[in-house]
Amino acid sequence: MVFQFSRNLSDEMKELDVLFHKSIEPWGQDMEIYLEWIEEDHTYRTLPSIVFSIYRGLGLNEEFSLSMANIYKILYLSVFIHESIHDDEEGQEYNQEMQFSILIGDYMFGRIMALLLEIEADMLLPFFADLICEINEGMVRRYKLGSSRSEYIASSRASLYKSAFLTAACCAGKDMEEQISCQEAGHKLGIAIEFLNQEELRGAALPYLEASISLLMAEPHASISTFMGPIYQEIHGLLSLPDQVAAV
Repeated sequence: MVFQFSRNLSDEMKELDVLFHKSIEPWGQDMEIYLEWIEEDHTYRTLPSIVFSIYRGLGLNEEFSLSMANIYKILYLSVFIHESIHDDEEGQEYNQEMQFSILIGDYMFGRIMALLLEIEADMLLPFFADLICEINEGMVRRYKLGSSRSEYIASSRASLYKSAFLTAACCAGKDMEEQISCQEAGHKLGIAIEFLNQEELRGAALPYLEASISLLMAEPHASISTFMGPIYQEIHGLLSLPDQVAAV
């Protein structure tokens, strides 16, 4: 599923792609298989444009917004790699391929921290530490404790959007109340976007989207409306027509 708002940012996403491939060196060739697997992934396609849009919408400049979108893209890639590891047989023999996947995923986590330092956003390190913990806890609950798909999305996938909105608000100098409001708006938008891609959950997505709109657009500013308005409008339109799906 590719949203129109992502297509409208095609030039920016091309710049992001160059930055992304530069950032994952020197392991680019070793990661080609993972990049092939993730290419059609819904979150991977959608998250970067959402991150870029909320940062721009809150008044951050384009270069910094692209850098943050890149960091979240790398973070999701690391999550995807870890999720692709299957170890269903207890006591199996040493598996070098599985170990390499774990190491690559861990390298991506470490790369995120270095990139934050490079763009002088080290004040965000605690936010990313919390996010990584939240994602890992969600994966444990899903794959080891048997939590539902909806619970996993809310606690893991949607956490990426929640964190993006929170860190954007922090970088924009918003006060604590505004940060919390942005965080909640991002979380609910993330749930709506991820539910939209799940046939069995799609019907439950609209209330989350509407709650996100109410939180973020309560006191609309020109930049927020410019960057986030088209996103909300498109997703609301899709969810208001249950039999319609986004173009591929």
